[in-house]
Amino acid sequence: MSAKKITTYPPHNAIKEITGRFNALEEHNDIPILILPKIVLFPGQSLPISSLEGLRGVDFHLAQKGLLRVGVVSQIDSGSNTELQLSLFGTEAIITGLVKLNDGGFGAILKGVRRLIVNSITKKKTGYTGHVTIVGDKTFRKTASFLASVKVLKNLVNKVIKLNPIISQETVAILYTTDDPVLICDLVTPYLSIATKEKLAILSSHDFRIRLKHILKYLSREVELLQLSTRIQDEARNDMQDSMKKAFLREQITAIKRELGELDGETDELEDLQTKFKALALSKEAKTLVAKEIERLGMMHPGSPEYMVSWNYLNWIKDLPWGPSDSKKTIVTRIPSLNAAAKVLDKSHYGLQKVKERILEYIAILQRKGNLNGQIILLVGPPGVGKTSLVRSVATALNRPFVQISLGGVKDEAEVRGHRRTYIGAMPGKIIHALKTAGRTDPVILLDEVDKSGTGHHMQSDLSSALLEILDPEQNKQFTDHYLGFPFDLSKVLFITTANSLEGISRPLLDRMETIELSSYTETEKVHIAKTHIIPSVRKELRLSAQELAIDEDIYRLIIRKYTREPGVRQLRRDFSAIGRKVVRRLVAKKRLVGVHAQNLHEYLGQPRFSEEPNSNILPFGVAIGLAYTSFGGDILYIESRKSQAVDGKGGMTVTGSLGKVMKESVQTAFTFILSHSEMLRLKAEIIEKSHLHIHFPDGATPKDGPSAGVAILCTLLSLFLERAIPAHFAMTGEITLRGKVLPVGGIKEKFLAAHRYGKRDIIFPRENWTDLEDLPMEIIKDLRLYPIENMIDALLITGLIDESKEQKKPRPTPYTRKRTLELRG
Repeated sequence: MSAKKITTYPPHNAIKEITGRFNALEEHNDIPILILPKIVLFPGQSLPISSLEGLRGVDFHLAQKGLLRVGVVSQIDSGSNTELQLSLFGTEAIITGLVKLNDGGFGAILKGVRRLIVNSITKKKTGYTGHVTIVGDKTFRKTASFLASVKVLKNLVNKVIKLNPIISQETVAILYTTDDPVLICDLVTPYLSIATKEKLAILSSHDFRIRLKHILKYLSREVELLQLSTRIQDEARNDMQDSMKKAFLREQITAIKRELGELDGETDELEDLQTKFKALALSKEAKTLVAKEIERLGMMHPGSPEYMVSWNYLNWIKDLPWGPSDSKKTIVTRIPSLNAAAKVLDKSHYGLQKVKERILEYIAILQRKGNLNGQIILLVGPPGVGKTSLVRSVATALNRPFVQISLGGVKDEAEVRGHRRTYIGAMPGKIIHALKTAGRTDPVILLDEVDKSGTGHHMQSDLSSALLEILDPEQNKQFTDHYLGFPFDLSKVLFITTANSLEGISRPLLDRMETIELSSYTETEKVHIAKTHIIPSVRKELRLSAQELAIDEDIYRLIIRKYTREPGVRQLRRDFSAIGRKVVRRLVAKKRLVGVHAQNLHEYLGQPRFSEEPNSNILPFGVAIGLAYTSFGGDILYIESRKSQAVDGKGGMTVTGSLGKVMKESVQTAFTFILSHSEMLRLKAEIIEKSHLHIHFPDGATPKDGPSAGVAILCTLLSLFLERAIPAHFAMTGEITLRGKVLPVGGIKEKFLAAHRYGKRDIIFPRENWTDLEDLPMEIIKDLRLYPIENMIDALLITGLIDESKEQKKPRPTPYTRKRTLELRG
């Protein structure tokens, strides 16, 4: 078929005369021309188009950036099949966005910029291009008559906006805010009920005053038509009853959707959704809400934002676990035998006997009762001791899905309880997310790092209240997520929480949970874990055989002592992984394999990170070693002190090292005790009072607090005043009072393990903490000499800071060796 002949209206021979009427701005060659049948685009107007057929040769990367300019002209119906009649006048436009259509093709959104005149147009394989002139209005004087016409224009436009609902919100916003009469005319003209030729006449007018006169005439007629249409609709609406009105509206919506070709797909989607909901065991509240939401969804247009919000909400409800897994019978049949559960726990974790016993008790109760109402476990221990993996093993032993929720840094209850649907981008909370992930109503959900969330007494109380509701068996049967808006039963869920420390947990929340402490691993336990778990895991991960990754027996303890001083085994795993990676590199490079032994360990892990602590050296005057318990496990704490003569004769005290209030009070208590007992300690009170003391706790960037350093602080100050050194193999802990008593402290097991790890063999601790040694492994006790004390004088006698005397009537305490400790424990 031959190409159609292109003609223009007005004809091309009138271009020179027509262009002279305008204010010519600039010319463009080979600009892409887009032909729109019976549609006129005005400057400032946004227009969606459903076909890019005429723009196949353009660079759509420029279009996506809003940099592509095209000429838009209108096709005029000439009544001829061999002639393509185009308007001589058009609009320069930019493509502001690309839109994917239902049929898989692409459309675009055009935005008019300036008027143009087409000088010539050429047909190419990829579309049309043309030589165009960008034109503007001739200047004119703004008379009083013109200003009055502009005022009438604004009044008529306001009426049209109120009466015509099809004007876009974007256009309405511009019309309300702009004072430019040219822009107002260009934006309102596309919505006038006039023919295409009349719109082209307005577009081609070079004098704005003439355009304004015509538009005022058309606007007046448009307002009359809209008012008449509104009156007819109101009269018809008042005559219909409510039921008839709903039926009529539904028929209208159905007819409109049928014309748009959207009816079949949407109907199928809604029917499919209703069928799926009927198969679910929804609660009464959920059924009512779902029915209303589906009815509301059927009244919406599929392309509206509200439709997708409602659709996502219904899909969230559909995807939640509602099935028969809720029944007591089904849950009980999933419970394994105690022997099978014990094998799972023993296979995945070494040691932790008390923890395993408590978990097996849980499983026994579950077999007996069929539920675990009121049973919430809190696993407390330093990082890397296996809290998370232990909970995963519990889920495996119970044949339940495992989901982990990290609460570290969470301070907003909406993250747990969900956002209300009135907010943009609202989503359910972490609990509902976990249930959807699990796909069952009885998963094991781990609430990890509960101490690092905003649940402490100084944090927001809303999050703590939300967790209280979740963990309380009396309340979680009716747990309401803000997004869902109806109660959801959480009573079948087994919640287990973890924390590094109890300090960050509010008291009401802590009262709901049963605390099980996981202590640091001993050296022997770490060696066993490395042999039976870490090394096989590294070999499997890196695909190495036992011959390729061969490690000498002494390497295990060497790495533990000189490369990893940690309560858990995370760094130990990283070190063995590093060794494995270097072995793999040697294999790939086809180098000769060399076994890992003490002489070449530095080639794999670098120089040792830690050195052995001295066992028998004497500390300097004014230095003592305390024992600390942190969220990362036990550690030793050096305390240093120095004194100087006060300049003004008045003594003072400086304490440094990022200390908390309680620790500063311990310093003051120790100083007051020494001052009040100066005669017994053979010190001159006057010298003490006139001395300026500086007490420092090294590692100043790390915050420190707590009462357990009291005994060590006392020994530090007395060592300074008496100029007697404390042996370096002594470490001590205990809270002190002004009466000279030593009170019990926490974290005894972790502190003893830290002392053993650093080679401190003589331990001074409160006698009331003796019962805490029950869980201490015998391999640790056999290497320690224990000094349980009841008062501060005992600590001074043990460390040799004071000597036995008749006045004190108190002998030097003797240590508890392994045999004596066993007798007392037995």
